[in-house]
Amino acid sequence: MNLALQIFHKLRTALPRSYRIAGHVIDLPAGHRLDWYRIRFSRYGEPIREVSEVLAAKYPAFTAIDIGANIGDTAALIVGSNDVPVLCVEGNEKFLPFLLRNLSRISQRAEIAASYVGAGAVVGRVRVEAGTARIEVKEGESPVRTQTLPDIVEEHPRFGNSRLLKIDTDGFDSKIILSSLDFIATLKPVIFVEFSPGFNEQEGRECQEMLEALRSVGYCRFHVFDNFGNHMLCLRDDELHQMRSLSAYVKSTLRDLRPALFYYDICATTADDIDLSDALRRRYDGDRAP
Repeated sequence: MNLALQIFHKLRTALPRSYRIAGHVIDLPAGHRLDWYRIRFSRYGEPIREVSEVLAAKYPAFTAIDIGANIGDTAALIVGSNDVPVLCVEGNEKFLPFLLRNLSRISQRAEIAASYVGAGAVVGRVRVEAGTARIEVKEGESPVRTQTLPDIVEEHPRFGNSRLLKIDTDGFDSKIILSSLDFIATLKPVIFVEFSPGFNEQEGRECQEMLEALRSVGYCRFHVFDNFGNHMLCLRDDELHQMRSLSAYVKSTLRDLRPALFYYDICATTADDIDLSDALRRRYDGDRAP
C-alpha cells in the first residue's frame, strides 16, 4: 500500500464510518482504529475467529461470553457464519450505542450485559483512547460500579454453559480471571485473554498469577499470540515458566521509541479440549507432533 493511501486510511479514523468484518457490517465511532489496525496487521483479531471455528466444529450449539465487547467487532468474529449466541459484556457508555446497533446486524441471538466485570466498585476513571477503554484506578475519583461474572451470567442464564470466555479489558483481565476462578473451574471454557505484563510491576505479577491459577484448576495447554494476531507457540502447563521470559521481552521493547510488542493473547484449554488445542496447532504449525 502506497504512502498516500496509508495516510488516507489513517485520516478516515477521525470520522464515523462503516466497516465489514467476518461478513458483517458494523459502525465505527470517530476515533476508533479497528479498520486501520486490520489494514496494517493482516491477522489483527483473527485468532478469536479461528478459535471460534474449531469450537463450532466440536460444539455445534456452543455459546460464548465476550467481556470487554467494545462495539461488537469481536462478537462479529465469534459469530462468523455460525450464528453463535454471544453474551457481550460492556460497561462503557460511549461504546454501548454502537454495540447495540452492530449486534442488531450481527446476530439476533446475542445479548448485552451493560456492566463492567469485577468484585465491587473500583475507585477510578474510565479512559477512552483510539477505540479502547481502560479503567484507571485513582484516588479521589468516583467509583466505577462492577458486577461479578457469576452474577452477570445468572442474569443471562442462556450462557451458563458457555464454551468460550474471551476477556479484553486493557489491564483488568488478570483480576477478572482471579476473581472468577471458582466459576471458571466449574465451567472450564476455552479462555481467550489478554496478557499484558509490561505496563507496571503489579500487572506483571498478576499476569503470571493468572496463568498459575488457571493451571491449578485444570488448564494444561496455553497458545500464545502476539498482539498482531500471529501464533507464536503452544506451552504445556509445565512450561509456563517460559512466559517470564516473554514478559521480560515485552518490558524491554516498551522502552523503545517504537515498541515491537505491547502484549500477548493467551488461549487456554483444559484436558477436555486438548483436541481443540491440537486442531489449532495443525492450523498454525502444520501436522507436527505436540
